[in-house]
Amino acid sequence: MSKIISSIVALILGAALISVAFASTGDKGYYYGAKSPEHLAQLAEKSLAKDPSGGTLLDTKKCHDDGSCGSVLSYFGAFNEALEKAGFKKRLKSVSEVPAYIRSLKVIERPYGKYEVSCIRPLGNDKYKVIMDCLEREFESGEDAWVDSETQGDFKIDLMIITSKCANVVYRRVALKLTVTGHKCDERGYELTANAWLRSQFPTELGQRVDTLIADANARESHDATHLGAYQTDAISRTLGKRLREEVKVRAPITADIEIRYTTVDSDGKVMVDSQTKRPVVHHVGVLHMKNGVGTFKFPDDPRSRIVGTVWPEMFISPAKSGDERRLRIFPKEWGEACAVHMHGIIP
Repeated sequence: MSKIISSIVALILGAALISVAFASTGDKGYYYGAKSPEHLAQLAEKSLAKDPSGGTLLDTKKCHDDGSCGSVLSYFGAFNEALEKAGFKKRLKSVSEVPAYIRSLKVIERPYGKYEVSCIRPLGNDKYKVIMDCLEREFESGEDAWVDSETQGDFKIDLMIITSKCANVVYRRVALKLTVTGHKCDERGYELTANAWLRSQFPTELGQRVDTLIADANARESHDATHLGAYQTDAISRTLGKRLREEVKVRAPITADIEIRYTTVDSDGKVMVDSQTKRPVVHHVGVLHMKNGVGTFKFPDDPRSRIVGTVWPEMFISPAKSGDERRLRIFPKEWGEACAVHMHGIIP
């Protein structure tokens, strides 16, 4: 997929917690203090009941009191610009669709990276205009994102639409927390190739090394897949991958699917954990389809600044199980100057 798909977020900042610096000191938020998608959807419905055009502010008094100066019409225009920027096919056809669209969003914990956020700019005489590229910032601790998703081929793309603090629609993602180094790849893009091997086909010495690495991985404590250090060790892919491809050569005659994810980390580089499920927060990127023991996945964007998580079927004895899944993670430094990376799995 040659089209670069940007994630987009709408942010909500409670009035007492406002800490963003708008591009202009007179810029306003959409609605400070919205508690959930349902809450904001109800506000939009009440506003439309009074003014079906959507042009009336959600709460005129709050606009004067704390700068909550958004309207249903503001959301309608901003949502469609954000959807277009992200490469999504869907569009809202009228302001009447805004409440249902907001209500459909799912809630996730603080997303990863820096985003360009829109704002409401006063024009005078109680007139306001949406500015899509108003400011850049990261999500703060405790901010949730309200997310829309779209499946494009094998890719499920997350579009962050609204969060728990200020309800400003975010135009696009502009940066990631980890710095990307090295050249950009050509039209081929960035690829991840999975290789499956039969343990029974290994020469004695190679088999013994593989067994040792598997035993070490199984004994390693990952703290339910939240300790990143457990994944940055002498794994089979890092130590024996090239040798397997050059000496064993023949892959296992299997068909399998491997899920590709981005693992979400906080500003301290720690894996974020869902407060309800207690599982790592991840963003589904797509599925690698393996046939006759090999398969290649092409990323929809540049993955070199992300922690790429992969989940393998239970038939494998390596990668090791961590949490409740067989996981292998690929870190930014492992790409180097390459546009393609290999990973390896072992079955009995």
